[in-house]
Amino acid sequence: MKQTAKEKKGYFGYIRHERKKRLLITLGLFALPLVLFLTGYLTTHTTKNLFTVVAVVGCLPACKSLVGLIMVYIVKPMDAGDYGQIKQHTGDLLMSYELYITSYDNSEFICAAAVCGSYIIGYSDRLKNPSEMLEEHIHKLLAQNGYKQTVKIFKDIRPFLERLDSLNKNKESLESGLPFTPDPHYPDYDRNQMVRHVLLRLAL
Repeated sequence: MKQTAKEKKGYFGYIRHERKKRLLITLGLFALPLVLFLTGYLTTHTTKNLFTVVAVVGCLPACKSLVGLIMVYIVKPMDAGDYGQIKQHTGDLLMSYELYITSYDNSEFICAAAVCGSYIIGYSDRLKNPSEMLEEHIHKLLAQNGYKQTVKIFKDIRPFLERLDSLNKNKESLESGLPFTPDPHYPDYDRNQMVRHVLLRLAL
């Protein structure tokens, strides 16, 4: 079945969809060991049976899924009003939305991000640390993947919208002349799409 836009990472509505999907998966993963445990107990009238062992082992993937569920419920979805404003300024820019970026030290939420040539600009209304820390983290990981990008994260939406307008105005010149070797795994992706692909891999 083909995914709708909101079901894909990087699209507005992804966080809400992930909450529902992960909740159902987690409930299903816990239900199976419970059924096995009850089956063994009702059959043998004791917990000392093979079904109990299998049920306990079966709880491991369920617990892992629960951790992922908790993480996605911690993340507050992007404000719909902000999304509406940003959509009016995106033009032909390649955008990503609702990116929960994790690192060894902390995690941050980017409401929206645009890729244009060697630039990545983002907007977050809830940074927990100075924006420079997130910018450096993204810059470093992209460089490790072969893409040298100038990264700027805005805390206020107005300058972000103004920067979107500027990138749109100069899009053709900003994207021309940049060295790029297509990835054999993604032969149809241009440079912007590959940078976005790496960015999405950094997100939850």
